[in-house]
Amino acid sequence: MPEIIPSNTFLTTNMVVKSEQERYVGSMLLEPRSLFIMTDDAYTTMLHGITEREDDLVEPGKVFNCTEELANKRLERDTRISITVRNVEKVSKLSVMDMLKK
Repeated sequence: MPEIIPSNTFLTTNMVVKSEQERYVGSMLLEPRSLFIMTDDAYTTMLHGITEREDDLVEPGKVFNCTEELANKRLERDTRISITVRNVEKVSKLSVMDMLKK
């Protein structure tokens, strides 16, 4: 059975604008076993995602939570499991159970 090893990663945030260069706002280092919750404007007006790569460079000025200890270090990535929970308004009366019955 494979072993799941916690890993760090970066969540990158972008503003919704026309040019690619203007979009980038910064990155947040998500450390192993961390919890990160986006709310308010950060959740509703910013694009966000995790770019697939082998490692991450912790750059001061680009990484919001960069510490002196981690500044300019390269962090290798490994397997990471992410769970997303959203609170959304119900917009349809269709249920999955009804679809399975057919």
